[in-house]
Amino acid sequence: MLLLLSVPQSAIAKRDIQGEIDQIKHEKQKLLTVRQQLESQLNMLGKSLLVLDKKLLQAREQSREAADNFKKSDEKVSSLTAKVNALKHQIDVLERKMRHEISMAWMRAGREPGWPDMFAGVAVTEIPHRKHMAKVILDQQGSTRDQWQQTILILQEAQQQLQAERDVLADRLEAKKSAELALDEQFSAKKKHLGEVKSDKQKQQQRERELEKQEKALQRMLEDLQFSLLQTDKEVRHTSLRTKKGRLSWPIQGKLIALYDSKTRYQSSRIRGVLLAPLSSSKTFRQVRSVADGQVRYADWFGGFGLMMIVEHGDGMMTIYAHNDALYKQVGDWVDANEILAEAGSTGWVDATQLYFELRDQGEPVNPKLWMKN
Repeated sequence: MLLLLSVPQSAIAKRDIQGEIDQIKHEKQKLLTVRQQLESQLNMLGKSLLVLDKKLLQAREQSREAADNFKKSDEKVSSLTAKVNALKHQIDVLERKMRHEISMAWMRAGREPGWPDMFAGVAVTEIPHRKHMAKVILDQQGSTRDQWQQTILILQEAQQQLQAERDVLADRLEAKKSAELALDEQFSAKKKHLGEVKSDKQKQQQRERELEKQEKALQRMLEDLQFSLLQTDKEVRHTSLRTKKGRLSWPIQGKLIALYDSKTRYQSSRIRGVLLAPLSSSKTFRQVRSVADGQVRYADWFGGFGLMMIVEHGDGMMTIYAHNDALYKQVGDWVDANEILAEAGSTGWVDATQLYFELRDQGEPVNPKLWMKN
């Protein structure tokens, strides 16, 4: 939990809001320069990876948008269907009510006559009386009949809306399928590229050299970020992450597929964190959450790490979340423990949905398993 320190109101009042905004802008510009330098140093493999990741992310976003649109239409169709059924039921209730009133007024020998029976087969002298009875019944049913007619009009309008929305739903279903197909194609293109690199020794060596440069660039960036929390309205907060060692929750609901200080399929050097695969392909299981309170210090693409986010927790503690398909926070944002940061994905040098998670203490990587709950 974040502990609020006692701060005089006068100190809060003296905050330099514009200065804080300028500081965040400066930080973002500095990180943009880091990103641009990183891209300028990419070899042909790295540039190909960047292009493939951009196309993959674009296809992923289009697929996500198409799925969301389809879901909205599907929910609207369900809502309108329920409305139509409710209106039909309401009409049926009103009709039964009117029939019952007629039946009670004209019950004869246990038979329930309909409206045509009121004037059929009767003496001429009886007609005025029956006309009077019909008028009494119609007057008594006036409000019910008006409600019945109005409900029929509402039903007709709802049925038209339902049909129109079903047409929209059909179009969005096709758009969803098309977007999913485009995403599969982009994913297959990237997987093919990674397979070619893996089978070519020269390309493997190029990739290893590039990863080594990127790891060094990451180390330099972390050293620059260390102990320099941005001054914002939450600067009075203090995070005691060290007191939670061994009790932190993992950033996603997943299983470990690569341990700390191990080698992976696409990297011969040992990783300085762990790889986690979501337990399910559903969006809920792909959600990446902050393991503790902190401040976002980096949120962008970073070479072989793909879309990466760095969260600073104070006292020299940082966490890194990489290979994401979407980032939901930006530099300077404060996050709480368990707050959603990103969506695990397949950017960078990976070919399946996963999360690279790293924990640093005073700039040095440490085994996350020692800090997390089993």
